[in-house]
Amino acid sequence: MERKLNLKKGDKCIVAIMPRSNAARHVNMSLENINNWTCECEVISVGRKYIEVKYGNNSTMQFDMTNNYWEKSIYSPDYVLYENLEEIVEKEKREDLHYKIKRAFEGYREIKYTLDQLIRINNILEEK
Repeated sequence: MERKLNLKKGDKCIVAIMPRSNAARHVNMSLENINNWTCECEVISVGRKYIEVKYGNNSTMQFDMTNNYWEKSIYSPDYVLYENLEEIVEKEKREDLHYKIKRAFEGYREIKYTLDQLIRINNILEEK
């Protein structure tokens, strides 16, 4: 899903470790532990392609607006930029529910849903 952040110079934002990145090794990436894998930062500049933020002791980091706000990196990015914590929480909950729903229908298990339930699920899936 392509995101569009509405950030200006001086705004507060959140930098988060990307799941399955090198920086995520040995980090509990649960919502209960969100303060350990996110950091509040300040926007320094907004260009045509990059947003630069200040974090920690005057360190800076750039994020690519054309690449879903992933960290500008020579190798694999470790961080992603968000406007606020609520955006991260919503994303994590959405991914968790998607995984649970996908698992409920994968494989060749016996169908455990009634026809009425399957029709309602299908109607939801067909919503635009």
